[in-house]
Amino acid sequence: MPKEKVQSRIDEVISLVELEEKQNEATITYSGGMRKRLDIACGLLHRPKVLFLDEPTVGLDIQTRRKIWEYIRKIRKEFEMTLFVSTHYMEEADKLCDRVGIIDYGKIQVIDTPEIMKNAMGSDMISFSLINGIAKQDELINRIKQTEFVNQVTRKQGEITIKSSQCSEVIPKIFQMTSEMNIEIDSLSLNRPTLDDVFISYTG
Repeated sequence: MPKEKVQSRIDEVISLVELEEKQNEATITYSGGMRKRLDIACGLLHRPKVLFLDEPTVGLDIQTRRKIWEYIRKIRKEFEMTLFVSTHYMEEADKLCDRVGIIDYGKIQVIDTPEIMKNAMGSDMISFSLINGIAKQDELINRIKQTEFVNQVTRKQGEITIKSSQCSEVIPKIFQMTSEMNIEIDSLSLNRPTLDDVFISYTG
């Protein structure tokens, strides 16, 4: 890097990670999150084409983690840089990465986009509990099992969970069945597979 550009580069990366007010203070006074931000700034100083970030948010609170995510997005956008991020946080990989590789016992088990990985799990999950009609649960579950697009039905601690490839088709039928059986639903939620689910499926 040319000597005349050093200070301007320092100012640029310090500004990017919002450490201007602290840049003249000893780093021993920095919090964990500030030190992570400084690490990122140091890595950007010479504008590499590829930047490796090794667990950039480990040990940080969620607010600081999200701030680091914001800086990483800025880096991608402003510097058009390829980033390799290692992390144990699947949510982080899902939000930040175009492609994800899952490693188990030193071997890459799969590499793909987060969306394709989650879709490959095959089923979304519908979970609901009942206000009344507990005595009719077995009958209701049997009817749900016979419904098109239902892959699996389980019951645990009063909550019924359905795995389905077409939840938008199944949910109206659940309400129709419960109405016909004079059963009231207390609450219902729809959950898509997460990268946590994908990780567990490949690593056990």
